Amino acid sequence: MIGENGGMDAEHDPPDRSRYLPEPFELAVERAGSWTVIRPGGEIDLATVEQVAQAAGAAAGDLAVDLRGVTFLDSSGLRFLIEQDRRAREGGRAFAIVPGGPDVQRLLQIAGLDTRLRVLEEADVAAQD
Repeated sequence: MIGENGGMDAEHDPPDRSRYLPEPFELAVERAGSWTVIRPGGEIDLATVEQVAQAAGAAAGDLAVDLRGVTFLDSSGLRFLIEQDRRAREGGRAFAIVPGGPDVQRLLQIAGLDTRLRVLEEADVAAQD
């Protein structure tokens, strides 16, 4: 409906779609003893999983993915974790995750990965040296 000032009135303003925009994605890679720790922040989905996979491919030694900063994980993110676990087993290396928030952990539980993947707490990664 057109308001008195020629614009849309508040009742019929277009919806705010900014809440549907993806969060900024961040990625940090650190060494902790024999571990390379990948710390993604934001959503791991089809648009970002390749960045995480490239960081994992460049990692030396054992690999941990710290999921605490992950706000969303889709099937491509699950596939990435499964693939990294398989590659580590085949290569005689260790792979582990640092648990994420409740939504991410629930997805891992539904997928059966909470018992399949090695889980480390942050302090455990440094202690694995």
